[in-house]
Amino acid sequence: MIGAGAAARAHADALGAALVGPDEVRRIVGRRRVKAVETATARLPARLVALAPEPAPACELAAQAGAALRWTGSGFAPICDPDGRVQLRAAEHPLADDPPANPPWTLWATGALNQHDAGEAVAAALLRQLARAVPKASHD
Repeated sequence: MIGAGAAARAHADALGAALVGPDEVRRIVGRRRVKAVETATARLPARLVALAPEPAPACELAAQAGAALRWTGSGFAPICDPDGRVQLRAAEHPLADDPPANPPWTLWATGALNQHDAGEAVAAALLRQLARAVPKASHD
């Protein structure tokens, strides 16, 4: 199993396979069939190679709306402030021919798209921007 992180470890354990970090792999040996995985320190016999990459957020829609993106190590994600507002690109903005000083929209992100990953904070900030009451958090 080639991968890193808890999910890769769980998959390797379930298969009874060795877990090799992606940065350790030098090459996979074999022509018609896999014979081994060569790492920086060893040659591991293998008949099958499985990949378990870290999931990457789907950022395409945010990018099309003008989001500035950052590399997360497993993919790209929008650059967000702690409230979940997405930073927009200036020069590459969808309205780049005549970019407005203040874009006519605000992008918000939560979950895998937001490095702060604070869904409740994003919802509260959005409600504040709309001048709506923010409900008190329930701990039931």
